[in-house]
Amino acid sequence: NSALTYPTLLLSFVIVMAAVMLFVVAPKFVDMLNQMGANRSKLPAISNVLFVSYDFANVVGMPIIVIIVTSIAYYLILGKGKAHIMKLLGVVPKIKDVNNKLNWSQWLMMGAICLKAGMLLNPMLGILANLPLPLELGKKNKARTTAYEVVRKNVLAGNPLSQELEGAKVPHIITQMIGASEKSGRMGEAMKSVAGQYLYSLSMDIKSIGTVVEQIAIGVVVMFGGSIVAVVAITMMSVSAGGM
Repeated sequence: NSALTYPTLLLSFVIVMAAVMLFVVAPKFVDMLNQMGANRSKLPAISNVLFVSYDFANVVGMPIIVIIVTSIAYYLILGKGKAHIMKLLGVVPKIKDVNNKLNWSQWLMMGAICLKAGMLLNPMLGILANLPLPLELGKKNKARTTAYEVVRKNVLAGNPLSQELEGAKVPHIITQMIGASEKSGRMGEAMKSVAGQYLYSLSMDIKSIGTVVEQIAIGVVVMFGGSIVAVVAITMMSVSAGGM
C-alpha cells in the first residue's frame, strides 16, 4: 500500500487534469471552432473526442462532472483504490513474487506459533488452511484439488511434511529447513527462521514494486496527456490546412 501512495496521487492528478482539459478547456476550444465556422464533418475522426466531451459537458453539467471527478480521486487516494489497483497489478511478476513471499511469511510464522503453543502437526495444518495460500500450495490438479489439500491428506496418512512440500514444488529453502527440523524436533523454530528471512528480503522487493508501479503511472500520464494534446494539435492542423 505504501508503494502505491505516490502512483495513486499521480493517477488522481492525471484524472483531474484530463477532466479539466476535456470538460473545461475542450468546450471553449469547440466554441472557438464553431465561431470560425469549422465543418465538423471534414475534421479527422479523432477530433470527435473534443465534440463528444463538449456535448457531454453540456448535457451533464459542470457540477456533476466535478462530483464524479472528486469521487474518483477520493476512491484512489483514501478509498479502496489502492487495494483494487494492487489486485489488477497482481499479474506483474515482481508484484506476484512479493505477494507470494508475504503469504509464505504468514503461513510459516503462524505454523511456528501453533507448534510453539504445543499444537500437533495435523491440527496446525488445519489452522493454516484458513490463511491465503502461497502460489505453490494453491495450485489445483485435474481433480480441482489444491496442492495443500493433497499435502494435508498425505501428512495425515503418515508421510513427512518436508517430503510432501517438496512434491508440491515448494521453495527449496523451506523443504530443506523443515526436513532438517523434523529430525531434531524443532520445526517451529525452523519455520520462524525461514519466515524471518522472507520478511527481511521484502523491503527491497517492495521498493522495486514502487518503481514498477511508478513507471506504469508515468506511462498513463504520458498516454492521457499526450492523447489530449495530439487531438487538439491534429484538429488545429486540419482546420488550418482546410482553410476553415
